Amino acid sequence: MNSDLINTENKSRNRIYKGIPAAPGYVIGPVFVYQKEQIEIFPSVSLDIDYELNALEFAIERSKKELKKVVDLSKQKLNERITGIFEAHLLILEDENLLSAIRDKIQNQRHSAEYAVETEFNQYLNLMRQSNDPAMLERANDIEDIKSRIIRNIQRKRWESKFKQSVIVVAKNLTPADTILFTRNDVLAFVSEMGGLTSHTAILARALNIPAVVGIHGISKELKNDETIIVDGFEGLIISNPDEETLNDYKIKIQKYLERKKKYEELRNIPCKTKDNHRVTLLANIDFLDEIPFAISSGAEGVGLYRSENLFFQKGTFPTEAEQVEAYLDLAEKFYPHTVTIRTFDLGGDKIFLEEGYEENNPFLGWRGIRLLLDMPDVLKTQFRAILISSTYRNLRVMIPMVSSLEEIIKAKEVFEEAKKELRSAGIKFDEKIKFGIMVEIPSIVYCLKEASKYIDFISVGTNDLTQYLLAVDRGNEKVFNSYQEFHPALIRVLRQITKELHKTKVEISICGEIASNLKAVSLLLGLGYNVLSVSEYLLPEIKKLILNIKLNDCKKLAVKCLQATSQNEIINLINDFYKKSKGENNESI
Repeated sequence: MNSDLINTENKSRNRIYKGIPAAPGYVIGPVFVYQKEQIEIFPSVSLDIDYELNALEFAIERSKKELKKVVDLSKQKLNERITGIFEAHLLILEDENLLSAIRDKIQNQRHSAEYAVETEFNQYLNLMRQSNDPAMLERANDIEDIKSRIIRNIQRKRWESKFKQSVIVVAKNLTPADTILFTRNDVLAFVSEMGGLTSHTAILARALNIPAVVGIHGISKELKNDETIIVDGFEGLIISNPDEETLNDYKIKIQKYLERKKKYEELRNIPCKTKDNHRVTLLANIDFLDEIPFAISSGAEGVGLYRSENLFFQKGTFPTEAEQVEAYLDLAEKFYPHTVTIRTFDLGGDKIFLEEGYEENNPFLGWRGIRLLLDMPDVLKTQFRAILISSTYRNLRVMIPMVSSLEEIIKAKEVFEEAKKELRSAGIKFDEKIKFGIMVEIPSIVYCLKEASKYIDFISVGTNDLTQYLLAVDRGNEKVFNSYQEFHPALIRVLRQITKELHKTKVEISICGEIASNLKAVSLLLGLGYNVLSVSEYLLPEIKKLILNIKLNDCKKLAVKCLQATSQNEIINLINDFYKKSKGENNESI
């Protein structure tokens, strides 16, 4: 039985699968199961070296032409910056070191062209797949796609991406190229076994305004071509074999959703306040610069978290000062006068290979975040300089990740001051009052916040890692994933301790972890004292609508009850009861 099948009760014929809601929306439609032909490559010796070299060159050139078509298509349908995903693929095909290594295997080891490509690419893929980091695994998927593309072209096979009717595309894995090429047809939604909230498929689906659910293991084998399913891009649900009652319910949801989308246009410029007039600030989490227009159109009042390490992943190495300035200025200009918080590179030993042969038994407890950057002061200073140079609009803030001690804050600030000094000496102007903050995601720093408040201007709570470290649970380990509890009583109490500790200081507080984007958690977070939420941009209108329909006083009462609870289930039940009561009072769903 599929591990993600969550309902097979006899009283309903519905089969419900739970995944990750990657792009919002509701869709009812027929399934198209997309299955790529499996390419099997076996060790082989070739007697005709010239034939193999010519086959390789032909495949590289054809692959380039295919990707250039994908780039052109993406420029037609999306913001031009998002084509960077595909342009990065083209750069790999032009990597002379990689191509020389493949040619060497053909010439000196007499590998067939396919086997040479397979073995050379796999050296990199095997290293990348040892990582638990989603961004690195996503990059591995991209490289696997390039490898398969080259091999398919060596074998002179074609890839078909057209179909006649409007369908919901279901696949084991959808590459960025798959996702874009399918839009030449009438795609209703995307469903995949692989991927996460920040995967390229998810990012592209949101940009294309196509509902998507990802991370449902085995779904491509469970569903059949042409069967009718429901895709719920808000809850991450796939409902196969839906009964009439469920179909009617979702038809009503679709109608209401379309009506609400129009209403959200009206909500965008309305101040975000609770019913008892408590002001809440909603910021956006940004992974890629392409998400800027969507965050702005959703009504974001700034950026609470810009994950700058994606500049590293897109390039494959540390970006130059000039490249960083270009990116940070883009953020500052487009969000002006709203504040943009740039987190310095959050990289770890499991994400990058800075030293040949370097390995860590437990990368999450090793060389990552600010520890890594303090060991690479030139990299840190270059990033600080870039942020400072870009701060002329006076709306940028800098934030350092994975802080565990006061000493790390002091050392990072010393490098920050050195960067300022260099710029002053060079006559380069910057915001002299730029604010400096930290991520609170390691439990140790929670107990040092009073002392830390003397050195920082703001904090942002990263609940993903905080939960992981607090509960000693690797959220990427399927064996213990169920022990990763987003509403664990210990986490709720730590969240309250943070706001209580900083309440009497001038330190600004926000929260940017996944819990801030969880609709059910919003009321509890307000009650715990969090007035600034940094959330996934596509959920921002829903969260704003919710806040407009609740009272802070009621949220505080809910928080008191949850702080006394002793299990996650008890907390979830309290939250559910809260929303049932709110729904009754407002006569609409929250």
